[in-house]
Amino acid sequence: MRNVGEIVVEKRTITGRTQDITLTLFSINPLKTAVDIYSASRGSLGDLGSNYRTILDIYRHIDKRLAAYKINN
Repeated sequence: MRNVGEIVVEKRTITGRTQDITLTLFSINPLKTAVDIYSASRGSLGDLGSNYRTILDIYRHIDKRLAAYKINN
């Protein structure tokens, strides 16, 4: 049984830059999964916080879509 999965995507920003995003999913137990998100912009210039906002947006989307299945401890 595999305990870790990974999704790798590219995202184009409004300014035309490319972000490389990696989502790593860890199976904690049969009912719990942890998600780690890494985002990096290509190029040498700063991203002005766009990677941070991208990560927050992904977590918000995941939380919204899976809210019905969430287990509160």
